[in-house]
Amino acid sequence: MGAPKPNRRINIAKRLSGISPRRHSIFSPPFLLLAMPTLPVKGIVPKPRLATKRRIVMSEISFEAACGAAELTANAYLVQAHGVRLLLDAGARQNRAPAWLDALEAPDACWLSHAHWDHLGALGPLKARWPRLTCLATSQTRRLARHALALGGLDGDRASALASQLQSVPERQYFELSTYADNPAAQKFRAMVFEAGHIPGAGMLLVEVDVGQERPFRILYTSDFCGHDQPGVPGALFPRTGQAFPIDVMVMEGVLATRKEYDEVSYADEWARFQQWTANRTGGALVAVSTLGEAAQVVSGLVEAGERPVVHRMLEPVVGKLVDKQSVEFGDETHARRALGLGKVVVAPGEGLQRSTPAGRLADAAGAVAVLNRKPRRKAAAPSERFLLGNHAPRGQLVGAVNAVNPSKVILVHGHKSQLFSLKRAIEKSGYAGEVLIPKTGETVPLSS
Repeated sequence: MGAPKPNRRINIAKRLSGISPRRHSIFSPPFLLLAMPTLPVKGIVPKPRLATKRRIVMSEISFEAACGAAELTANAYLVQAHGVRLLLDAGARQNRAPAWLDALEAPDACWLSHAHWDHLGALGPLKARWPRLTCLATSQTRRLARHALALGGLDGDRASALASQLQSVPERQYFELSTYADNPAAQKFRAMVFEAGHIPGAGMLLVEVDVGQERPFRILYTSDFCGHDQPGVPGALFPRTGQAFPIDVMVMEGVLATRKEYDEVSYADEWARFQQWTANRTGGALVAVSTLGEAAQVVSGLVEAGERPVVHRMLEPVVGKLVDKQSVEFGDETHARRALGLGKVVVAPGEGLQRSTPAGRLADAAGAVAVLNRKPRRKAAAPSERFLLGNHAPRGQLVGAVNAVNPSKVILVHGHKSQLFSLKRAIEKSGYAGEVLIPKTGETVPLSS
C-alpha cells in the first residue's frame, strides 16, 4: 500500500455528509466531516441530553490549570461544578511527585488522555495519596500505561499494578461519572470519549454538566490531538456541533502552534518520501523512533508498504497489538545489528540517536539513518535523513478545529506562552468570534458566568 490518503476536504458551509464504513454503524446519524483550512476534522453527532425535569440551582463551573498552562510541561487540569472535581490528566516531568500535586484538593475522578509521561506520570503519587480515586482511560491507553510508566522509571511490578487499576471507558458512548465517583453530585456529569488521533488509544473527552437549563453545559478537552491519518491511527474524531449541539468551552493544546515547518509539509507526501527512502536503500536502513511517539505508526506503515522490518524488542509491547507479529521480526540489539548488515530495515528506539539508546548504538552499523521529527542530538556516521511525521496538530489544524467546533470559549494550554499567544492571534484573525483565554498555571477560570 502507498501513502495514507489525506482526508477529503469539504466546504463547511454545506456540511456535506461522508459516511465512514469503518465507523458509521456505531451512531445514527452517520459521521460527518467538518472542513478546516488545511485538513478537515471528522465529526459525529452525539445524542443530545434531554432537559432535566427537576429544578437545579445554577452552579458555577470553573476550570483550574493545576499545571501545564502557558508552558510546555506536565499536564493537570480540573473542571469543577456542583462540588465535583474532575481531574483532566495527571502528568509529571520526572519520576517523583510533581509540585502541583501538593496543592491539589482531592479530586472525585481522573481522566488520563493517553499514555505519555507528561499526561500520566503522576499516576503513582496520585494513587498513593488517594488510593480509592478512580482513574479512567481508553482500553488502549490502559494497555500502554504499563510501558509508559516503566519507561518513566517505575519498576515493572509497580507499573503493572498501577496500569491494572485504570478503569477502561468505551469510545463514542456516553458514560455517567457517578459510576466511578463517590460524590452524589457526580450524577450531574456525563462524558464521552472521542479518538484524538495522536497515538494509539489517545482520547479527547467531552464533559457534560447538568445546570438545570434546557441543555447541559459542554466542555471538550482535546488533550494532544492530530487531525491527519497516520498508519494504524486514524485522525481525530470531533463531535459535530451546531445549534442543536453547541460546545461551550474547548480546552485545546498548542504544542506545534509556531512550528511552521509542520504546516509547510503534507503528512501524506512526507510519508511517501519516507517510503521512497526505504525502498531505495543500498544497505541496512535504521529508523530511529520515539517508543511511545511514532513507533507503532511507523512499523504499521512499513508493513502496509510490503516491508518486513526488524523491530527492536523494546518496542514489541507498543507495536505488537497494532500489527501482525508474523509480519515483523522482533529481536535484541545483536539481532538488529546483524539485520542491518544484511541490508534490512531496522526500527529502534532513540529518536535523538543518543548513545545511551539502542538506535544510538546501532547507528554505526547502518548504511543510512532516518530520524523522525526531532533533530538528532548527534550526527550519525552514515547518511541521515529527517522526516516530519508529526502526531500533533500543526497550526492550521489547531485554528481549523476551533472554527469547526465553534465553541463559545477556547482555553489554550500545553504550549510555551509565546506559542499560545501567537496561536490566539491566528484564531482571532481566522474569523472566530468567541473568547480565547490563556490561563496561568494555578489560575482558576470561571466558565459558566
